[in-house]
Amino acid sequence: MAPAYPPTPASQWPEEYKPYAEWVEERVAPTLGPNGQILTYQNANGGLEGPFPVIVASKDVGQLITEAISKFGSLGDIPKDAKEVAILTVGAKFDAKFEQYAHYNIATKTAGLTHDQCVAMKAGKKPEGLSPAAAATYDASYHLVNKQGPLPQDLYDACVKELGKEVTLLMTHYVAMYCYMCVLMNAMRVPLPDGIEMPV
Repeated sequence: MAPAYPPTPASQWPEEYKPYAEWVEERVAPTLGPNGQILTYQNANGGLEGPFPVIVASKDVGQLITEAISKFGSLGDIPKDAKEVAILTVGAKFDAKFEQYAHYNIATKTAGLTHDQCVAMKAGKKPEGLSPAAAATYDASYHLVNKQGPLPQDLYDACVKELGKEVTLLMTHYVAMYCYMCVLMNAMRVPLPDGIEMPV
């Protein structure tokens, strides 16, 4: 299936979208590093891949989403492994290809998670060898995206014990936001970058 919004350089977007495309392009490299170092997010023609064309097409809403994610850090400092566990648990639920590709690379290259741990999460299983914070995050995240109703008290308490109350709230924001992003990317048929295969 073709993506609803294919990768397009900022200069080639219609005029009403160009300011948004330029705004997004200015922020991607400082956030993700050089293209191809951690993950591929730009094609040979200079078009941004992944969710970025959808964010551009969403105009002001796309900017608000991007800014909201960038402000999550004001709620606390979540351990990198716990953050990526939350995101990958969501990605496994929705089978959002680019999200899983991107965060597999971020998790294994910057957050200390292993290939086998990522494979387990993609299969809907709790990985072995997680840190206490990441383990509590997995249990809570898995429940939130796979079960109905409130988060059980024991799972919440485990997160507060390992992360603190503020960071537990932050972790929940990541789970909720990446549910949103996965639905958005699946609806707009966001593919993997050209020439890239799923690592897990």
